[in-house]
Amino acid sequence: MIPRAAVLGRVTETASLLIVDDDRLVLRSLARALRRARPQWRIDVHERPADALSALEQNAYDIVISDLDMPEIDGAELLNEVQRRRPSVVRIAFTGSQDAKHALRLVGPAHQYLRKPLSPAELLETMERAIGLRSHLHNPLVARIVSRKNALPMISSNYVRLVDAIEREDIEEAVSCARGDAALAARVMQLASSALFGRMHAPRDLRSAVMVIGVNTLRALVLEQAVVTRLAPSTSTISVDEIQSRGMVTGVIAREAMRVSDLRDVAFIVGLLHGVGHLVLAARAPKLYRRAVQVAETRGISLPEALLSTLDVTEAEVGAYLLGLWGLPQVVVDVIARQHQPQDQGHQGHPDLRLALYLATRLAQNPAAPLRKNAGASLDIDEDAIERAGMSRELRRLRTRAERLLGHSDAA
Repeated sequence: MIPRAAVLGRVTETASLLIVDDDRLVLRSLARALRRARPQWRIDVHERPADALSALEQNAYDIVISDLDMPEIDGAELLNEVQRRRPSVVRIAFTGSQDAKHALRLVGPAHQYLRKPLSPAELLETMERAIGLRSHLHNPLVARIVSRKNALPMISSNYVRLVDAIEREDIEEAVSCARGDAALAARVMQLASSALFGRMHAPRDLRSAVMVIGVNTLRALVLEQAVVTRLAPSTSTISVDEIQSRGMVTGVIAREAMRVSDLRDVAFIVGLLHGVGHLVLAARAPKLYRRAVQVAETRGISLPEALLSTLDVTEAEVGAYLLGLWGLPQVVVDVIARQHQPQDQGHQGHPDLRLALYLATRLAQNPAAPLRKNAGASLDIDEDAIERAGMSRELRRLRTRAERLLGHSDAA
């Protein structure tokens, strides 16, 4: 299973939150706990959605959190209005309904979905993670591009349903999630019978395929499918198939690099999803993305280097922002954001996992990627990082694995 994110270190920056719930006791309890924990935050509360919308017109909020089941205006309607009026605001829904299908019908306009009873600690963690996303997207121009109206796709109800099934350890419901999406089902069967998972024979049915790849891999595939279907750019600048294929190979190499670690499944997930920032930029800022592609070709540098020089941000940070907004674990967000920084000494979280993804992204494109000093965001491999980690022998093994995987690219 993906590890739950630990509560982040104390967030000192200011933030403005709006919480809406018709249950006065719940509302006051959550607000009191958040104010006690983070006195520097502005926290406004309203029992009536109409009053919340009035407050939205008068104040700038970073996050709006709303109960879904309310009279007059339900939470879905409220969050739809928040999206229309303040598209850059992070929208979070929570509900105490035990009817999952009812809840999922309402979750559409939300970026994240939480279940009641919601503890103050869980809400605080969610808020801090959402606020902390700012550090992954420091460029104001790109921030506007990514968060402009309708630019950030909401997470799919199928993904929410799948996460809920995994948390309940309901394998049949997880299989049902895949069965209801023909493209996803085909991808699961393809992966489970491919050389990437060392299979000689195709599984006989979808349930068997899910058992082969595991529910966390299924979860990542559902999320990947949501990204692709909601962000597939209408441009020839980028190949969605190539992004998906390379993500799959990258995930397998990253998992292989972490084969003796409890984080090997997380390594596969970060590898699979590491390139979603390319889709975001190609779909939402096609002119700027094409310009970066041209710069990369003209100057003979990698696309991440070109993006950094033209937009002062890499696709890694953009992708991390989107995935963080969707509530993925902090380890996934941080590692994807820093996939071009194997020697980031200022960030000590999961350095082995970060190095595994760094190597996997290079080897998935070129198993013979050369070693050189100060490789930066290029597609070469940073020699100092390898020496410091004592991975020279491991690198040779991973090169061989990458060569074999790319030799089986059709099976992938």
